[in-house]
This record gives sequence, C-alpha cells and structure tokens, in this order.
Amino acid sequence: MSDYRGFRITEIHAITDVGDDDEESIPAWFAATGPIPLIPADPKRLEDIKAMAQRIADATAQSFKITQFSVREDIGEIKSTKTN
Repeated sequence: MSDYRGFRITEIHAITDVGDDDEESIPAWFAATGPIPLIPADPKRLEDIKAMAQRIADATAQSFKITQFSVREDIGEIKSTKTN
C-alpha cells in the first residue's frame, strides 16, 4: 500500500489496568451510545482519554498505566458476510 494517502495509525496509546492475577485489561468510559475503550491513536486525544481515566480512578480507587504501542503488524482482516 505504498500509495496510501490517508491517515494511517502508526502508534496507539492504551490506558491499562493490571489485575491481581497480573493480567492487563482496558477500562472503558460508558457513554449513552455504549462503552468507549480508552485507546486513542492521536496523541492530542490522549489528553481527553487521560482525563476520563482519572475520573474512573477517582471513582473506583483503581490505578492505571498509560502504555504506548508503536509496532504495527496487520494480522488478519474481517470482511462483511452480508450479501445484498
């Protein structure tokens, strides 16, 4: 895809929670339209997500980590199975 001209995600950030069993999970902010996972791809949006995570931490007494992922690897594709 060398001719790709649109926005391509090259790094993402995730707010992660580490449980007692040392497994990580991603908390979500629950909005009227449903859960919003705290994973921004835009560094500017990270500030909004950090504010959401702070409110969750204050309400639940949980601590979170901010993690950056910067290695992109496409591992599959999901296509619609609907036919018109």
